Amino acid sequence: MKTLSKIQKIYKAVGVLARIAEYACFLYAICALAAAIVACAAGESSLAGQIRAHMNCETRQQVLATLFSDAAFAAANGLLTLYVSRYARAELADGTPFTVRGADEMRALGVRAIVLPLVALIVSAILHKSFGAAPLSDIDGGLIGGASLKPAEFVEIINAANQD
Repeated sequence: MKTLSKIQKIYKAVGVLARIAEYACFLYAICALAAAIVACAAGESSLAGQIRAHMNCETRQQVLATLFSDAAFAAANGLLTLYVSRYARAELADGTPFTVRGADEMRALGVRAIVLPLVALIVSAILHKSFGAAPLSDIDGGLIGGASLKPAEFVEIINAANQD
């Protein structure tokens, strides 16, 4: 019973931390969108020049594409943490994480952890292309929650798993 009690405490902590991260991600997404509005309103003023210099962007289109892309990545992070928070709360409500429904939820959470970064990366590429900004040459993998989607490393992981 002590082990189950510890697991429940961990799930409670995960739920609280995920909730905090969820709010932080959505707040960041809102801030990125607000910054994009400011960048649009600034036009070609000295403020716009300062924004471009701070963001290492040459054009207003690059600034907007970057800000909207940041908002997309932040929203994807927010959704992922929302799902983690819901999962932790559901497991606490069941009283144990060792249920069939819990296993199904964990599998769905794993799929979301793979799909959401890819969707954010695709949205980011579309935004850069539609704004006529430079391609995403500085992105070598989508990062969501610290998980890297670098294709070469992913292939290495798959090959290592197949050797067993």
